[in-house]
Amino acid sequence: MTLTGPSTQKAHMDKKYLLAQMRLLSALESWGLSSGNILPDYLHDDLRSMVKWLEEQILKEAKP
Repeated sequence: MTLTGPSTQKAHMDKKYLLAQMRLLSALESWGLSSGNILPDYLHDDLRSMVKWLEEQILKEAKP
């Protein structure tokens, strides 16, 4: 059975938004590494922490 309705549609859009943010941060990190523009350690640590948090939010099960 597939759940549909406003709450599941919102959860889907939230996950799409979170995934877009994670992709953007990942692309920024990849660009920096490939172009030799390495981020300072404190920014890289913040970036990795945010990507981890986004991943957890994306993979979190939607609660009814």
